[in-house]
Parts: sequence; structure tokens; C-alpha cells
Amino acid sequence: MKRLPKFLKKGWLWIFILLFTLCLFLYLKGIAIEKEAGKRINYLLAFAEILTVLVYGLLSKLLKPIIISKFNKVGSFLFKKSSIPFAIAFILLIVTGVIFSYTKFIFFTKQISNIAYFMLVAAVICEFSDAIKEDR
Repeated sequence: MKRLPKFLKKGWLWIFILLFTLCLFLYLKGIAIEKEAGKRINYLLAFAEILTVLVYGLLSKLLKPIIISKFNKVGSFLFKKSSIPFAIAFILLIVTGVIFSYTKFIFFTKQISNIAYFMLVAAVICEFSDAIKEDR
């Protein structure tokens, strides 16, 4: 019998799959509400954006050993601090949002910019928690 990888034993992959599915469901439901309701506040899309950041953080934790083993210098830079993956995702999402703003996909621009904002918030929270850990 084959042995399961370490992250499968811990259940990280199953948590990732559950969060990804929940995020996808919230996005689809939020898009349906957006088309019906128009301009009113759509909390499902906000929850989906927050879950997207959580899924991204969990995915970066899952891929950390693979990236470090394959690309040693890049991996050591990316994971030197816990906030760097979120900051890089923030920059990439802002650039993507700017590109989308020149097209007819205004809805995607809004969602991408919201996700970028939550990535920035996650990076700040990671930096704050690292600063508190270093003071102890």
C-alpha cells in the first residue's frame, strides 16, 4: 500500500478543496444576486473574496515545500516572511485590474481590485503577527 504524502495526512488538501468549493459557490451565488439586485450591497461576493485570500494562503502553504525544493533561491525569497506571497499577489492583482479596466469587463475589475485589497490586508496582518512574535 502506498503511503500518503504528509499534507494529505494533516488534512490540508481536504480543507483546501472544501474552501475552494465554498468560494466557488459563493461567487456563483453572488453573481446571480448581482444580476438580480443591481447596486445593492452583495455580502456573498465579499465573503467569496475573503475566502479567495484564505484559499490562496493555504495553497501557498501546500506548495511551499515543492517550490523550495525545485527553485531554491526563488523559494527562499518567497517564503522568507509570511507576508511576501500576499504582497506579490497584491501587486499582480492590481496590474491585472488595471488591464481589465481598459476592457468591457468592469465587473471583473471590481472583483479583482477587492481581492487585491484583501491580499494587502492579509499581508499587513502577517507582518503585524511576525512583529509581535519577534518581540517576545
